[in-house]
Amino acid sequence: MVSFNLKMFSTKGMTSNWKDNIFQYIMAIVGVICIFIFKYESVSYLVLAYVILSIINTLTSGFKPKTTD
Repeated sequence: MVSFNLKMFSTKGMTSNWKDNIFQYIMAIVGVICIFIFKYESVSYLVLAYVILSIINTLTSGFKPKTTD
């Protein structure tokens, strides 16, 4: 089984600061666009977009994975 140390973002606890919530806003915009273009197929594209945005969020936030010593 493959395990990833990936920091996922959520919409809970959003602050009023634009920079803190940039990934949530991008996800919302991508979601609206996908729903208008792809209708029911948009669900799979939104999952893919969420994973990609989470990877970008993890790489840009300086997330350090836990080590098991």
